[in-house]
Amino acid sequence: MALFLASCVCPPYQLHGAVSAGSSQPPSSPPRSPRIAQLERSLRSGDKRNLQRFWADIQKQGSPLIEPIPSDADHYLVTFLWRAEGPIRNVLLVSGLSNESYGRDVLHENLLIRLTTTDVWYRSYRVRSDARFTYSFSVNDSLVPSEEERAPSAREAKFQSDPLNRRHVGGPTSDSLAELPGAPPQEWFLPRDGVSKGDLKTIRFPSKLLNNERQLTIYTPPGYDPAGGPYHLLVLMDGEAYTSGIPAPIILDNLRAAGKIPPVVVAFVGNVAGGQPATRTLELSCYSPFGNFLVEEVLPWIREHYRVTSLPTETIVGGVSRGGTAAVCAALEHPEKFGNVLAQSGFFVYKDRNWFKNADPASAPDLESQVEMGWDHYGIVMQRVASMPKLPLQFYLDVGKFENDFHPSPLTANRHLRDVLVAKGYVVKYQEFAGHHSSANWRGTFPDALLFLLNKSNANDE
Repeated sequence: MALFLASCVCPPYQLHGAVSAGSSQPPSSPPRSPRIAQLERSLRSGDKRNLQRFWADIQKQGSPLIEPIPSDADHYLVTFLWRAEGPIRNVLLVSGLSNESYGRDVLHENLLIRLTTTDVWYRSYRVRSDARFTYSFSVNDSLVPSEEERAPSAREAKFQSDPLNRRHVGGPTSDSLAELPGAPPQEWFLPRDGVSKGDLKTIRFPSKLLNNERQLTIYTPPGYDPAGGPYHLLVLMDGEAYTSGIPAPIILDNLRAAGKIPPVVVAFVGNVAGGQPATRTLELSCYSPFGNFLVEEVLPWIREHYRVTSLPTETIVGGVSRGGTAAVCAALEHPEKFGNVLAQSGFFVYKDRNWFKNADPASAPDLESQVEMGWDHYGIVMQRVASMPKLPLQFYLDVGKFENDFHPSPLTANRHLRDVLVAKGYVVKYQEFAGHHSSANWRGTFPDALLFLLNKSNANDE
């Protein structure tokens, strides 16, 4: 089984007359919002009251403005707004439309424009009608491209959500959420009345193989019976992500209550607390000792303490981003333990130029060497799949259409891996969503992965 989408890489948004990446020419003016154009005309005619009416309307309906485009049902005009409370130099939009990049290729295309002498700052984009993404603003930004930024954490800590948008991906201080009218529904990630909750237990889990310690959180489904089963088993890397931004326990509870999946025990494997991000990057980048850690330490402990399957056909290994990379590599190395792979936005680029710069500047002191080193590692996962005999595995892969802010990008790499897997004859479910590298999208596609990989014929078994 293989699901294919168009192989062209299309931009998630469009500026009218925008120049190609890498051009030395400045980008031309963005498309104009009809609502902004109307406001500008009224102000030029001397009607200053319209400005207050405009902000009153925005306060009531919320931001961003989403306006239809005549004769183009596949796109909307999305206008981001910032109301200045005093003199400001600039407002930078950092959004999922450019995969939250503020690199030199997109930096100036994401600067808001001031409307004459008013307190209105705005920028409009032509966006796919099925898009879902998050965004924030950087007011009085340094405008240093990310490739040259030496303190990204300090800079990004000052990014602000949209005070005119009441919708957030998480709590009220998290990034703002934009969902266009055609965005696919996400029906499983919110708690439901009357649905029993599974149990979560967290322990400190030391590893002799890795010589470190991390959290291991175990989810057991409602009604779990230690004498029953054996239960399906799901092992997820980046456990912190799957118990927060991607609320996997809630999703599992809802799917099970609806009879969509069988009961499943989940091991959320956390990352070590110290040495980040370099330790996580090492462990989750096809690092054989980490795969051995899963097989020789985590699985035996789970099977000693919980009534779970020993069948690889009923065992899933998965993760998001580099966790997806680690899942694929663990299954390739240990198909006798893992028969199913779940990779959400798997980082099959393997290592990217920004990682070298941030983790070890001396290893790649300039952009040219960073790109070269990134390419040196690109394709390792695909090469492994192609060079090995076909294994008893099936795969779920997804990736965002907007995950295309550098090359080779996660979008390019996921399409490449899909093609190699299909060519080898593997069972693959592959899908792309109109979004970026964010839990705002993964929480919607995680149920698709479970529905595909879990044995649905046993969905009503106890």
